[in-house]
Amino acid sequence: MLDLRHRLPRLWKRVLAGEVKPWLARKTADTTRHLSVEVADVVDRRVAPWAHAVSLARLDALVHAAIIAADPDGAAAEVAAAEAAQGVWLSQSNDHGIKSIHIRTQAPNAIWFDASIQRVADSLESFGDKSSLDVRRARAVGILAQPQQSP
Repeated sequence: MLDLRHRLPRLWKRVLAGEVKPWLARKTADTTRHLSVEVADVVDRRVAPWAHAVSLARLDALVHAAIIAADPDGAAAEVAAAEAAQGVWLSQSNDHGIKSIHIRTQAPNAIWFDASIQRVADSLESFGDKSSLDVRRARAVGILAQPQQSP
């Protein structure tokens, strides 16, 4: 609550007046905690007048738009950091030869990959594979990785 009171005073006043739900204000404070005092002030000016009248999703969009407008260089640096954080990581194999794969990629790539896995898993079922959906999806990864080896 100290973040809210000291870094977002306009929003804090609206909470005290009973005009804005405290949990919405705390969410905004959490989202802006990493910002400089100056950028947080810009966000407070832009968000406080509307915080009572919008949904959580809309409030979140307003906060992020205000952050980008107040600190475009910082927003660009966050985009660059997110881009650099992409990758594919494999765990150690367990005693049964099973590995985990963790993928961090752009949302469209992840959505298409998931859809491709689901299509192959559905095809396996239509060809008589009675395994659970999760097992068929795991098998689909192998088929997509080596389509020339698929049954």
